[in-house]
Amino acid sequence: MQDPILQPGLRTSGPMPQVLSPGTDEVCSCGQPWSAAACERVFSQREQRRPVLYGISSCIEVEVQQLRCSCGTIKRYDGASDGILNLNNLDLFSHELLEE
Repeated sequence: MQDPILQPGLRTSGPMPQVLSPGTDEVCSCGQPWSAAACERVFSQREQRRPVLYGISSCIEVEVQQLRCSCGTIKRYDGASDGILNLNNLDLFSHELLEE
């Protein structure tokens, strides 16, 4: 079974995603499409834990990804289109949790 990925605007109920990636439907400031960018897992050397997504009834470890364009620009995952608040790439909160 594949990891669930949220569609934009869909964060009202159901399974929480395990892989969080920024959208690729835009272009970088250099003009290259983000869909052609390299996808990287975000990792912090200082922290000794994986990112955690907190929901209304559970929390899960997730993978947070970012895109790196060939020009060097990085597009980070902000979570807004998925209804997720990305505090620091380690602590992420579903909007349904924040609304309780």
